[in-house]
Amino acid sequence: MADEEAPHPFYTRGFILHEENRVPDLISRAYKHKNAANYLLVKGIRDHVASKEGIHAVIDFPMNEALEAVGGTGDTLTGIVSALIASGIKVLEAAVMAARINRLAGDYACPSPASQVLEIIEFIPRAMVEVLRDREE
Repeated sequence: MADEEAPHPFYTRGFILHEENRVPDLISRAYKHKNAANYLLVKGIRDHVASKEGIHAVIDFPMNEALEAVGGTGDTLTGIVSALIASGIKVLEAAVMAARINRLAGDYACPSPASQVLEIIEFIPRAMVEVLRDREE
């Protein structure tokens, strides 16, 4: 996302994955060097939704530290946001909703570091219903 010398946004010199507190700066840097997509959904302790105009949303609730150790949560997030966009929801709104859905599903699963992503996937429908209901209100 923020390595202007990288041939692909995730290929870096190994420094961005440990820079959670610098995400806004790294997003800005990625756009400055034309090394970012039109929209970014940056997953981390706090999820950031951004475009070249800046950060549009920060999603940090619910926060469940055990999810950081569960492989595949980025894949679930990608699938959720893709499904929402395919359903006709605009990209920025879909990204925010997807981050919320992914976090809720993870929280509902009551994960431990030994949890598997399938345990989280089972809760995506429940989380989606809740977020969609909130959207309608």
